[in-house]
Amino acid sequence: MGNKESAAIRLHKFVMYAKSEKMIKSVRNFEDECGLSNGYLNNALHASSGGIGSDNIARIIEKFPMLNIYWLCTGKGDMLNYKEKEKEYKEIMTLISKLQNAVKKMNIRGNNEKM
Repeated sequence: MGNKESAAIRLHKFVMYAKSEKMIKSVRNFEDECGLSNGYLNNALHASSGGIGSDNIARIIEKFPMLNIYWLCTGKGDMLNYKEKEKEYKEIMTLISKLQNAVKKMNIRGNNEKM
């Protein structure tokens, strides 16, 4: 591989991108969404190999299908699979977040009314 960056560094770049685009709130939120352990990304960044493992890649790609797995593994190509779908994905994720918040508020109100 010509690119000396580790997969963990590239994953960190994607996470920072996803955070800046409001797809996630934090690194911890990303880890939660992907079913990764708390501190996983930080540990991977500091590991000597910088590897992230195929099982974890599968979890990440399942939650963030726009992430280009070829780029993640090799550093070649673009970070995102389909830039034209990026805006649509962000809009959907924003809507899901709003719906989750609305449901939480409804549950809180419902619990308060029962008291």
